[in-house]
Amino acid sequence: MVSYAELRGGKERATSRAKEFFDSAFASLPRNVWARSVRLDRGHFAEATCIYFEETRPATYYLKARVNPRMRADFYALDDAVFEPIPGDGREIARVRYRPVTWARERAFVVLRTPVPREDSEQARLINEPEYEFEAIVTSDEESDAVDVWRAYNHGAEIEGRIRELKYEYHIDKIGSGSYLTNSAHFTWKVIVHNLMGLFKRLVLPTGWARKSLKTVRAYVLKIPGVLRRVGKGVALALPAAFPLQALVNEAAGRLMGLALGGSG
Repeated sequence: MVSYAELRGGKERATSRAKEFFDSAFASLPRNVWARSVRLDRGHFAEATCIYFEETRPATYYLKARVNPRMRADFYALDDAVFEPIPGDGREIARVRYRPVTWARERAFVVLRTPVPREDSEQARLINEPEYEFEAIVTSDEESDAVDVWRAYNHGAEIEGRIRELKYEYHIDKIGSGSYLTNSAHFTWKVIVHNLMGLFKRLVLPTGWARKSLKTVRAYVLKIPGVLRRVGKGVALALPAAFPLQALVNEAAGRLMGLALGGSG
């Protein structure tokens, strides 16, 4: 479920008006829900983001760093002894105190380095220094090991799937008007439809359908041949005798009716 989403201009960065965005996102949470930790992608990488969660919100943050050339050089300069191999992974990880050059103070960084294979050539043999690709996370988690911090960040990566779903199935990135208000309303409507479909899959459809795509649900559950007819004071849906998912549709109809009766009480 998406509790808060906001349409912004293509030239606006995620770090602009960040406080207002975070305040609105937290305000949208139900009263009985609180955020214990926050996962932020590198679009939010800024010291102001760290300060917001350190001073305003009592939540552990895991913020993906945007590794620039200066940071890459600093990570290259780290002693090999601070890195430890990740079992069965082939990459190495380290937990260090680090201050980006534009930041006021240092913070806890978890640095992941991945060896870059060298091409087998005469010129490559003259270069003995290993090459690495670096990723990093800055965090307020002062107790967990480096691997646990990395896993905590990746454990919250479900939002990436939500973004892909909204983009490719609900076409949330498509705008059809020159008016910002019109596009914002269309954007919000698509988020609402996405949430309603999520509830429909979880509460109405049988177990196993919660992760089915909108395309699949539309093809096998919604766009099906049938006749809706009035029976007495109610209505009945007549499906073809050979329809393979008739039991599924009947079960879903029963669940939906149960929700309706429960809501009316």
